Amino acid sequence: MEPEGTPLIVEGMSDGEFKYYVLALVRRELGLGGLDRFISLWGDSGDYTRDRHLWQDHLTIEDIRRDLTVWQESEAQSLRETKGQD
Repeated sequence: MEPEGTPLIVEGMSDGEFKYYVLALVRRELGLGGLDRFISLWGDSGDYTRDRHLWQDHLTIEDIRRDLTVWQESEAQSLRETKGQD
């Protein structure tokens, strides 16, 4: 299912470019946990080091900090809801 208004441009992409595009898309939409789950379910290479470079080489420390902050806030919210403090 294609997001409305977002062209899906895959023609002309090499297999490596397409794989990177898909991994980046999954990471953006589902976060690092979702990406990890996706790779563990559908990863086919068995070469973790090579695959890691495909989806992590472009990350900056700011990206990692932002993802951690989002995750921490989500965990804190879940904990508050569990304890009935919200």
